[in-house]
Amino acid sequence: MNRFDALRRQAWPIVCTVLLLFFGATRLYDISSRPLHHDEGVNGIFMKNLIQTGVWKYDPKNYHGPTLYYLQLVPTWIASYFNDGAASFNPKSISGLTTVSIRLTIAFAGILLLWLVLSCWPMLGRLGAAAACILVGMSCDILFVSRYFIHETYMLVFTVMAVSSAHRYRQTKEPFYAYIAAVGATLMFATKETTVFHFLVLILALACAKATKWLADGRVEPLSWRDAQAAPRRVINGLGQHAPIIFTICIVIWALLFSSFLTNWKGPFDSTRSFFIWGAEGVESGHVKNFFYYFTDIILRYETVVVIFGFVGILAAFIRADLKGLFLAYWTLGMCGAYSLIPYKTPWLVIQLVLPMAFSAGYGVQTIYDEVRARLPLVRARVVLAAFAGVGLFLIIAEGRQTFRVNYHEYDKDKHPQVYAHTTRDVNDIMAKIDAAASRAGGKKMVINVFTDIYWPMPLYLVQYPNARFWGGNPADCKDPDAPVLLVMPKLQPELDARLKDIYSIKTINLRPGIPMALYTNTNLTNPQGVVTRTLDLLVSQPRPEGARSGLRMEAFKGVGFAGKPLRVVNGETAYDFNWETDGDKKWEAPFSLRWTGYMNIERAGLYKVALESDDGSWLTIDDTPIIDNGGDHPVIKMSRTVNLSAGYHKFELKYFDTMGGAVLHFTWAPPGSGEVPVPGLNFVYTPQ
Repeated sequence: MNRFDALRRQAWPIVCTVLLLFFGATRLYDISSRPLHHDEGVNGIFMKNLIQTGVWKYDPKNYHGPTLYYLQLVPTWIASYFNDGAASFNPKSISGLTTVSIRLTIAFAGILLLWLVLSCWPMLGRLGAAAACILVGMSCDILFVSRYFIHETYMLVFTVMAVSSAHRYRQTKEPFYAYIAAVGATLMFATKETTVFHFLVLILALACAKATKWLADGRVEPLSWRDAQAAPRRVINGLGQHAPIIFTICIVIWALLFSSFLTNWKGPFDSTRSFFIWGAEGVESGHVKNFFYYFTDIILRYETVVVIFGFVGILAAFIRADLKGLFLAYWTLGMCGAYSLIPYKTPWLVIQLVLPMAFSAGYGVQTIYDEVRARLPLVRARVVLAAFAGVGLFLIIAEGRQTFRVNYHEYDKDKHPQVYAHTTRDVNDIMAKIDAAASRAGGKKMVINVFTDIYWPMPLYLVQYPNARFWGGNPADCKDPDAPVLLVMPKLQPELDARLKDIYSIKTINLRPGIPMALYTNTNLTNPQGVVTRTLDLLVSQPRPEGARSGLRMEAFKGVGFAGKPLRVVNGETAYDFNWETDGDKKWEAPFSLRWTGYMNIERAGLYKVALESDDGSWLTIDDTPIIDNGGDHPVIKMSRTVNLSAGYHKFELKYFDTMGGAVLHFTWAPPGSGEVPVPGLNFVYTPQ
């Protein structure tokens, strides 16, 4: 061993520590800012049921195993312990089931994955293992999924655990590594039953690697099928007395996990039924995509570096005809082919392709380093290797910027394929408003009525609200829809608005791209006296004012205070409904304020639900009585109130201001027995001044 090699060995622990600290930080940084995904919501509710009942019942139609949930159990208990305090801690408490707690477990699994990749240095070489770790660490897709409460990161962890330990056992024949490999393989199966495809690819990769090596060595005798059949027997014989112990351990782990620790005896049997269900799903699912989806939409756009170095590694493996490199090459090609052939495709599955690519890339980097040092004089070798490292560093930095942008800034922008049916960041604002309402309504036991067919991941967001009730798309099932907070799909709003008695502010968001949802917050919660005012009676009207003319008197002011000499006065104005998206659309330069005054004619007495939707502030006053206060500098917010109006003319004032950006004002009502419509201009008159 020369001095350089000795120095490199001494530096290896430092290199590993730096890589783990850096890429570990990328997995932990701002881990709760990205909204929960649909699948995280589903998995979170499975966790809730496990915590509260102590049983997780395997469902073969889900074809996802139990490891995610049982590995999350202890961290959730720890979080609940600190949230509730030692005196109040209860193992059935779900106070620890938070975005941070469920994602931290996955993030640490992602860090464990990096450590396992580094521990593959006997297979890849130290430089190769470091390169593979860097590529796994900076992978846009692996990083994205390493901050998700879904099964895929564990799948990578157990895959590397099984493959690397099997390789170490083959090298050293130490039974310890055989135990670890077997446990890793069993946990792969207990994570996702699609593991059978991974097993098949790994077996075929080893067989193809040996066949290629056979041909490359110039062997002339034919390959013996009998020898291939005898290979498993040789492995078992090599394990000796350890073979039945390992087999028993695998069976016990499988049976315990799938039977929910002996509480669901159908579980192990159901785990085999899932293969048939998965086969049908792979063909008939709504997630069917074309053969090249993973490459054209994701890998070539976001994983360019691993593709380049992975190709180098595959090429090096075939040139050198090295069994280890050939296995990695066939593993990579096999996973790409298998997952491309399966019609069922989702973006998070791409990491199952990226991982073996990174291993092949690490092998390629190590091969280039070894070959250059062996074939070139020392000075020239250092120049070539420095140039190679410079190109690699440039590519990593260039792609790293995109990785950073997707994972920390544009994590809910569906222009990126990783953002797949993902919740928008609007949900963070919704939850802030719900939490604020709870603080005014006496706590998290307040009632929340949810009227929508598409609501995931809201059940997990609302898991700390025991009285959150999900009514689906049929509001008729709810006898009294009024509550402190409502979540409503837009097509159900007219039906609900006709039944609601309380006064609500309304904010509409996109739960997911193309999936709008309205948040109704009961404005009675803001009443400092706690008085619940339902219908406001305005039963004193007057005849048509003498000399009245059609329309309203509109005054436009500079600034937001409705003060000073008006910029313009318009008599007979009926244009009190607008949506000006840009400053160029506006009739007045922001900031400005508008005031309409006059009288509103009510032809038929009864209950009128009036509403103001505005960006920024707006106010409605009838008969000198404040009806709606939608004031403040804010985005589009809709507020409504039910008023009992007598027939005749009522004094009317509508005010609005805009500070900057878009300017929106919609004034609507729902007359007795009718739906919500814009208030007709014919219902207003003014008296000339």
